[in-house]
Amino acid sequence: MPDGALAADWPATAPVAAERRRALDVARGIAIILVVWGHAMIGTGRAVGAGEAGRFAVTLVYAVHMPLFFFLSGLLARGAMAEPAAAFARRLGARVIHPYFLWSAVLLCAHYAMSGVTNTRVERLDLLSILYAPPAVMWFLYVLFFCFLIARGLRDRPGARLALGCALAVGGYFLHGWMLPNLRFVGIFLIATAFTPAAALAAARDWRVRAVGLALMIPPVLFALGAAGQAPAGYPAFAPRYLPAAAGGVVLILAAAQAIERRGAGLALVGRRTMPIFVTHILVLTAARVLCLRAGLDGAATVVIATACGVAVPMVLHALAARWSLVGPLGWGRG
Repeated sequence: MPDGALAADWPATAPVAAERRRALDVARGIAIILVVWGHAMIGTGRAVGAGEAGRFAVTLVYAVHMPLFFFLSGLLARGAMAEPAAAFARRLGARVIHPYFLWSAVLLCAHYAMSGVTNTRVERLDLLSILYAPPAVMWFLYVLFFCFLIARGLRDRPGARLALGCALAVGGYFLHGWMLPNLRFVGIFLIATAFTPAAALAAARDWRVRAVGLALMIPPVLFALGAAGQAPAGYPAFAPRYLPAAAGGVVLILAAAQAIERRGAGLALVGRRTMPIFVTHILVLTAARVLCLRAGLDGAATVVIATACGVAVPMVLHALAARWSLVGPLGWGRG
């Protein structure tokens, strides 16, 4: 597996590695760009206000991007689930635990130091809070840790994984407090482990499956249009009515990734650099947004420039880290 990938991209067993195609890298590239774009829209909207078009886009992006990421993570987890316990623990430490604690500390310190210009204010620096309150985007790695533990525990019971996954994917919407609503993403991860990469890609190529995926997207799009008149309260698209977008979005993006696979070398490269982009893009977006707004740019231009910087700057940082043999220590994959 390529270096610098998100923690979900574990070195796989030979059969899984043979099935994996560049289309999955393209899909991951699309997913991380959606993540960066969504955060750029939210950050800029909070700073200068967001119109209905912006709120519609944010809701739709949030209905799709993290379900897609967790599905791809589960799809690529089969090799890790089959590893011996010691190897599994080492990889979990290197690919999830290490980057989580390192970059959680970096983000928490950065938010504390820059509370005057960031949308996230940290009044008191408490690094121990990382143990139970993931800062900013680091909740993804926090939840991913439990995804792998549960999938590993049920590795010989595919039926139980699928049943639990379906229950959590729906039930998470009705849970409140601490991290419990994120159990819906654990469910999506577990559902994905029921598929091989080859099977998921083949299904997305079937016109009937694509038609179902498109049909599933129609109600969430209409709901997002209806909700665009007011700012979302809490996490955008957090309601059971948006659940069909999780399935429909995965199908359509996997289909699109295969359609542009041969021309998507750039997106594939982005997909192989999701970890450095994911853990640093919030800092890059903050700097880009502040500079753009101080330069007098409007919200739309700020979102475009910030998104481009949020993807490109971390990729440059990864290239420099690779040159200086820092990729591993930074938690961005194998050095």
